[in-house]
Amino acid sequence: MQIMMDVIPTIFEKVDFLASHSYPASNIGYGFNVPYDQGIPGLLYYQKELDTIGRSVQVLITETGWATNVNPTCTEQEKAQWTVSAFGLWRNDSRVMGVMPFMLQDAYWGDQIQWKLLINKPKQFVQCFLRFLAFTILKMLKKLAHSM
Repeated sequence: MQIMMDVIPTIFEKVDFLASHSYPASNIGYGFNVPYDQGIPGLLYYQKELDTIGRSVQVLITETGWATNVNPTCTEQEKAQWTVSAFGLWRNDSRVMGVMPFMLQDAYWGDQIQWKLLINKPKQFVQCFLRFLAFTILKMLKKLAHSM
């Protein structure tokens, strides 16, 4: 982001929202796929991005989540519990308008199914996407209610 601002200093004055990949990580740029309590620096990475651009805009977390088959590994139950905790973290930030767990993973990062989720389990994919939309709509309604 800093390089972009060095080249075009006003670039972030022209954006309406920020898309962030706030993955659970114990440090910035490394230490990924750690348990929730260790991953908060990465889950809140969008805050550092907002600090970098120097203004507060709406945030869409377009990639986040834990992978089962990556070292360190985690169980599906842990992924579920940690995801619920992460949503609780973001729900209280009025700037976060939507969160989409990274479901379309490649074989290295995820559950060895790659894009097959769309083909083999379209109902699950649609349900996940609808949850993303519901989260986003609820956040927008909450913001609208507070502005009245």
